[in-house]
Amino acid sequence: MPARLFLVLLSLVVIIGLPLSALAAESTAPEGAAAAGQAPDPQKPRVRVTISKQTTVIIEPLRPDGYPDYLEAVNRMASQGVTPQNNAMVLLVKAFGPGHIDQRVRAEYFKRLGIDPLPEQGEYFVQYYDYVKRTAADALRAPSIEEGQEPKPAEADRQLELATNRPWSKADCPLVAGWLEANQKPLRLIVEASGRPRMYVPIVPEEPQQLIMVPLSSLQTLREANRALVARANLRLAEGRTQQAMEDLVACHGLARLVGQGPTLVEGLVGLSGARLAWGGEANLSHYGKLTLPQAQGYREQLRKLPPLPDFVDKIDRSERLLAADVICGIARGEFALGDIALLSGGPVESDNKARKALNEIAAWLAFDGDVMLRTVNAHYDRLVAAGRLPNFAERKKALEELEEQLRQQREQRTGPLGIASRLLKHGSPRRVASETLGDLLIGLLAPAAKACVEAQQQAEALAVLSDVMLALGAYRTDHGHYPDSLAALQPKYLDKLPDDPYSGGRVQYRREKDGYALYAVGANLKDDGGYGRWPLGQKDFEYDDVGFRVPLPPQEH
Repeated sequence: MPARLFLVLLSLVVIIGLPLSALAAESTAPEGAAAAGQAPDPQKPRVRVTISKQTTVIIEPLRPDGYPDYLEAVNRMASQGVTPQNNAMVLLVKAFGPGHIDQRVRAEYFKRLGIDPLPEQGEYFVQYYDYVKRTAADALRAPSIEEGQEPKPAEADRQLELATNRPWSKADCPLVAGWLEANQKPLRLIVEASGRPRMYVPIVPEEPQQLIMVPLSSLQTLREANRALVARANLRLAEGRTQQAMEDLVACHGLARLVGQGPTLVEGLVGLSGARLAWGGEANLSHYGKLTLPQAQGYREQLRKLPPLPDFVDKIDRSERLLAADVICGIARGEFALGDIALLSGGPVESDNKARKALNEIAAWLAFDGDVMLRTVNAHYDRLVAAGRLPNFAERKKALEELEEQLRQQREQRTGPLGIASRLLKHGSPRRVASETLGDLLIGLLAPAAKACVEAQQQAEALAVLSDVMLALGAYRTDHGHYPDSLAALQPKYLDKLPDDPYSGGRVQYRREKDGYALYAVGANLKDDGGYGRWPLGQKDFEYDDVGFRVPLPPQEH
């Protein structure tokens, strides 16, 4: 896309063929002020966009330069109703320590959390590979590969993969066992934090900047915490401590849901990643934990009390829409130019400073209209959100696919030289045409892959439904010594009713296999692929996309 962006802008320059003075002759005042006939106030900073819900989306808070403060808006959105007493991050930062927080903003970070700053040194959570480096650095090195053999993962990788996927002993994974032992105290805090209802992670950059540039520095540590909880649950299962394993899995689910409360899509995806780990642990719990029916019912009841799974459409409608508007306001301010956007999006411009500089110069020359760009991008987000909120998955999938195709055709028609020329003849405004064209291109660069997000959310909802069935199957096996031939045997003692497939609306699929089973829903292709697809664990055949579990997992490949 960056290379196409450069070519389109160059086309605009060639086709429009106007000197800068001709473009400057068009009004550069925000459309709201112009419509009201207001003279600019010399005491106020000049704002090159109209502050309104139809353009900038938010009308407050404002930065000192008069533009919307999107970063502060996201902070307020995420912290609404949060207190030091209900905020999981208050406990998590005590578990993790202040190391992930930039020293220059720590005072403000802790002020927003409502707690005193933490000391630099303490008994804080140690990430797995940091622990390995300190205690067994040779385990990080991949073993030598003999001729004709496939390369194997490093020993540290192998142990972590085994521990997070299936029951294990301390003899199997001594590195992971040592890591968990070193993190006993912070893990107690993490488990306590997982039971809180809210999580707000302050966004405090060193200086004002666009949302797209803000790092989410705590996410890696949160991922590691989920791995530790699932690894410990699998260890406890191997040791016959089913109740303690259940406590760790509930904590893992709770932490994943809290991470998913974050305003960004990235936080939502990290939350789902943690939930998938927990669901994999539940597959082991149901098969190896000798679950009684009261245990299965009590565990399910604990899960029902947790915060909901992340809503990706809501994140697109709110924070992702704000991110795009923030970028456009940055262009209007002259702080964030097209070459910078191309740099962030990757592609040929990423390593070509000359091309990046040329994009910035062309953008400045064309004097884009921020209001037109904002309305163009907002209209796209409106369509994304409407499609993502249709009542069932098949309708959402179809609408989003149609929208993707419409956008593809529109970009080809509107951003090509002929499309630009025809719109110039129709509208007679080079500035408007240039602004609409850039708005179209920004959609391609900044708008999230809504179809993939909706599919990720649907997959999570399907796994949550299937996990209920899996727990019932585990309790049935404890009582009868084997799994049932069909799910009908679970009613009414183990399940009040059999769930529908969240994708198709039909029944979920079940097949008994030797001493285990396959339990699955049809995936995004809405076809029964026999239970093969993007399994959270085990199978990795991506030609299929059924969503579910195989219990027990096949033997680990080395």
